[in-house]
Amino acid sequence: MKNYTVDARLIGLFEKLAALNPPIGEMIAALNIVLKESGEKIENEEDFLRFLEQVEGE
Repeated sequence: MKNYTVDARLIGLFEKLAALNPPIGEMIAALNIVLKESGEKIENEEDFLRFLEQVEGE
């Protein structure tokens, strides 16, 4: 199970994207740009759901 480096910047980006309600693929692509900085990537639905769990837990 993947763990992501979830910080305030990433949470802020996620919240802004969620407010815009883009297609999931576009949201994941935008998140992956930031996640790439720490060598991480959302690659599939399971990864995205795990990311959501971590964001909601913060």
